[in-house]
Amino acid sequence: MHLFFKYGLLTLLWVQCLCSVVFAVEPTRDATQTILLLNSYHRGFKWSDDITDAVLTGFRDSSRYRLCVEYMDSKRFQTPLFFQELQSLYRHKFSQFPVDAIICSDNNALDFIINHGDSIWGKVPVVFCGINVVEQYRQRLDTLRFTGVEERIGVKRTLQVAKAMQPSLKEFIVIGDKTLMYPLFREQFLEGIRESGLDIGYREVIVETPEQLQAAFANQDLTDKAVYLFSLYLNNNGFVREMAIEARGLFKDLHVPVYSNWDFLIPDLIVGGALESGLVQGEMASDIMKQRLCHRVQSMPFAVPAPHQMMFDHEQLNRFSIDHRLLPADKIIFNKDKGIFARYKTEMIIIVGFLVSLVCIIVLLVSVILFRQRAERELIESETRLELALEGANQGLWDIDVLSGSMYVNPQVAWLLGYSSPKELGLQLEKWRNLIHPNDLSQLMETLLLHQSKRADFLSCEVRMKTCQGTYRWVSLHGKITGWDNDTPVRYTGSLLDIDAQKEFENQLRLAKEKAEESDRLKTSFLANMSHEIRTPMNAILGFADLVTTDLLSEDERRDYLLQIKSSGESLLNLINDIIDISKIESGQLVIVPEHFSVERLLEKVERVGQTLIRNAKKDLSLSIVSQGGVGGVIYSDSMRLEQVILNLLTNSIKFTHCGEIVIRYGFIDDNHLKFWVRDTGIGIAEEYKKVIFERFRQGDESLAKQYGGNGLGLTISRSLVKMLGGDMEVTSTPGQGSEFVFSIRTVPAEVMV
Repeated sequence: MHLFFKYGLLTLLWVQCLCSVVFAVEPTRDATQTILLLNSYHRGFKWSDDITDAVLTGFRDSSRYRLCVEYMDSKRFQTPLFFQELQSLYRHKFSQFPVDAIICSDNNALDFIINHGDSIWGKVPVVFCGINVVEQYRQRLDTLRFTGVEERIGVKRTLQVAKAMQPSLKEFIVIGDKTLMYPLFREQFLEGIRESGLDIGYREVIVETPEQLQAAFANQDLTDKAVYLFSLYLNNNGFVREMAIEARGLFKDLHVPVYSNWDFLIPDLIVGGALESGLVQGEMASDIMKQRLCHRVQSMPFAVPAPHQMMFDHEQLNRFSIDHRLLPADKIIFNKDKGIFARYKTEMIIIVGFLVSLVCIIVLLVSVILFRQRAERELIESETRLELALEGANQGLWDIDVLSGSMYVNPQVAWLLGYSSPKELGLQLEKWRNLIHPNDLSQLMETLLLHQSKRADFLSCEVRMKTCQGTYRWVSLHGKITGWDNDTPVRYTGSLLDIDAQKEFENQLRLAKEKAEESDRLKTSFLANMSHEIRTPMNAILGFADLVTTDLLSEDERRDYLLQIKSSGESLLNLINDIIDISKIESGQLVIVPEHFSVERLLEKVERVGQTLIRNAKKDLSLSIVSQGGVGGVIYSDSMRLEQVILNLLTNSIKFTHCGEIVIRYGFIDDNHLKFWVRDTGIGIAEEYKKVIFERFRQGDESLAKQYGGNGLGLTISRSLVKMLGGDMEVTSTPGQGSEFVFSIRTVPAEVMV
C-alpha cells in the first residue's frame, strides 16, 4: 500500500510536469494560488465592477486563492502607445510577482493576453468572460488552456419583445459610437434583425458627445419609433463619461422607449430587454476557474454562453404606457412602487431617533434648570466705595459666587464689551467661558490652577474677550480667591483693564519688524538672483565673444556664436529694462502716454512675437487670439505699456506651458473698460502662491523659480502698469490644469470720443 501510494504520487507529479507546457507550473493543492483578474475597462464602470464583485465573492470562501485585480481602462484609452505602456507596466509589476492563472473580462483584455500574456505572465490557464463573437478566437487559441464564458447579447429576443410590447413599432434608432466594440455589436444587431423576421426598419446614429446625442433627436418625429442603445460612453468636454450616467438626463425629456442588452442600464434609462449581467459572467468565470485549478474535469468546452435575463424597468413601462401583460413569463421587474414605510424607512428612523434624542435633551435641560433654580440664592453686598474707585479708574469689577452660581459684573465691564448695561450682557457663571477666546482659555485655566494650588498669590493674565459685535478685545485680568470652604475655593473677586490699544501697538511693532525682515530677505534674495541672472548672459556674451575672435571658426559657427551673443544681450537688456521699470514705478517717474491705436494691429504684433517664442522654445503649443465683440477701430490708451503687459503674460504662459494651448480673449465690458483674458494649459499656480506672485522679487514656489528662471518682476510690473492704465489684474488657476490672468484698462473707443 505504501509503495502504491509512493509510485502513484510520483506518477501524478510526472503528469503535472507534462501538463506544464499548457498550464505552466502549478503549486500543490495546499499552496496558495495567485489569480489575476484583468478587466478591460476601468474601476467604477458598473459592468466591470459587477464582474469583479462576483469573482471576489466566488473565491472569498477559500484561503487557497489570492486574487489580484487590474483595470486596463481600454474603453477610454485605445491608442497603440497606451497599450505599449501598459505592457511595460505589467511586465515590471509582475516580474517579481508570478501568477498561477488569469481571469480576463471582455475582448480587449483577452486580446492583450493573446498578444503579450506569455511574455508577462507565462503560459498559465486563462478563463475569459464577457467575450463577443467568440468563434473568431477558437482557431487562434489553445482550447485546452483557454476557456470561458461567451457574451451573446440577446438582440433577437429583445427585438421580438419590443415589437410585442409596441405593436405599432416601425423603426429603431440605433445609437452607436466609434469604440472598437461597436462594429461587433452592429453585426449582432443586423443578425438579430434577420433572424427575428420582423418587418422593422432601423436608422444608425453614431454619437460621441452629449450634444451629438441631443442633435440626433432634435426636430424628429418619434412616433412609432424606439431607441436601441449600443453606445456606452460619451465625451463630455474632454472627459469620457459613461452613457448610463450621461443619458439619464438626456433621455429624461425624450418621449421614446430605449432598449439595450446590459443590466447596468437599469433602472431609469432603458425599458428593458434580454440583458447580459456582469454578476452572472463573473460567477460563471470564477466557477470554471475553480474547476480548472482543482482538476475536477478532464476537458471543458471552449466557451459557455451566459444565460440572458429578461429584465424590465417598472417606471419606464408605466412612462410609455406598456401593458405588463405583454411581458414574457420569465420577466424580472425592477423599480417597483414601494409602500410609504419601505420608501421612507430611513427617513422615518432618523426622525424618530431625533425626536427621542430631543425629548431626552429637553428632560435633561429641564432637570438642570430646576436644579440651578433650587440651588441659586441672591447675593447682595455693598460695594459702593469700590465701584466709585473702579469707575474713576475705568476698570471693570467681577465677582463670582461658586456656591450660588451667580456672577456679578459692574457697568464698566459691560461698556468695555460694547453692551449698554450688565443686564444686557447677561453674563452667567456657566457661560463665562464663551466670552474668552478659545486660544486663551488654556492659559487662563493654567493661571487659575496655579492660584488655586497656592503656588501664585494672585490670578493675573492677559486674554481676549468677545464683544457684542463678535470681535475680541484684549484685557488684563486680575483677581484672587476671596472665599474658601475646607480648602475649596467658593468665591473669586477681581478686576479687568482694557489693554486693546497697547496690544494693537505691540502687534504693529511686530508686523513692522517682520515686514522689515521680509523686505531685507527679499532684497538679499533679489540681489543674489540678479547676480545670477546678470552673470549668466554676461558669461555667454564674453565666452562667445572670445570664441568669435579666433580664426579657426567656420562662417556658420561664427554666425551661430554671434546670434548667441545677440540673444544673451537681449536677455540682459530685458532684465535691465525690468529693473528700470520697477524703479520708475516705485519712484513715481513712469508716465503713461496715451495715444490712438488699433487693438487688432497691436494683438497681431503680439501674436507674431508669441509664435516666434513658441517656435524657439520648440513646444507643442497653439496660440489663438479671440475677440469677444465690440472692439473695432481705434482706442485711446498707452499702446506701448499695454503691449508690455500682454507680452509679459504671454511669455509667462509659454514658459510654464509644455503642451496644449494659449488663448488671448479681449472685449469691452462697458463703454469705458476694455478687458483681456490670457488663459493657458500650463502647470498652474498653487493657492498659497496666488497672493505673492504679484509682489516684488517673488515667484511663488522657489523650486519652480530655479527650474524656469526669471527675476520675479514681470507680474509686479504688469499689475502696476495695469493699475496706472486705470484697471486691475487678477488670476485664477488650478495646479496641473493651467492659469488665467484677467485684467482691464480704462479707455474710450474712438467712435465714442468723436
